[in-house]
Amino acid sequence: GLHRFNKKTRQFKNYSPDANNPQSIVSPYVWQIKRDAQDNIWVCFVERGGFARYIPETDSFESFTHDINNPNSLAFDYVWTVYPDSKGNLWLGTLNGLDKFHIASKTFTHYTHDPHNEFSIRSDNALAVMEDSTGNIWVGTEGGGVNILDLQTNRFSAIGVKEGLPSDAVTSIVEDAQGIMWLGTLNGVASIDPRTRAVLILYLTTLVG
Repeated sequence: GLHRFNKKTRQFKNYSPDANNPQSIVSPYVWQIKRDAQDNIWVCFVERGGFARYIPETDSFESFTHDINNPNSLAFDYVWTVYPDSKGNLWLGTLNGLDKFHIASKTFTHYTHDPHNEFSIRSDNALAVMEDSTGNIWVGTEGGGVNILDLQTNRFSAIGVKEGLPSDAVTSIVEDAQGIMWLGTLNGVASIDPRTRAVLILYLTTLVG
């Protein structure tokens, strides 16, 4: 479940699924928690949970899950990552593609792999999302390396093993003060210079030597 710690009282409050309460969390399997610029708390779940927004006024949750009969619902209920961007949107990495959630309208834009479109995302298993300082969206995937979405063209470009990464499974992404992107993969750490797309792999000897 989900636990909230009150620093003043030093007490925990537990939030668990309750079939009789539609404003409880849907799943006990909490995977990630993020706060956006408007102080909304977003929680994503694996195992049938989707994602949810915490409502402090009522101490409850507004949940968003996949509905097979509604194409404007979440792509899949396994959500690995939730990322608020600088434009007031929420990016969700799921087991069945990348979703952009438009918070104001509560609508979704879905991004999935299309084998007939070289500019689509390379893998549908989206594990990590990061917005860089130029506004591009970087998506770490399992099997497709890191995919960079140019929001001006709505096209993806990808960097994977073929382009120099040590693994096609990218689990974490951060940007340093110089604008270099650092990737955690299932086979070590790599950095990418977004201007040249040059990849540098950091081996164990590099890190300790």
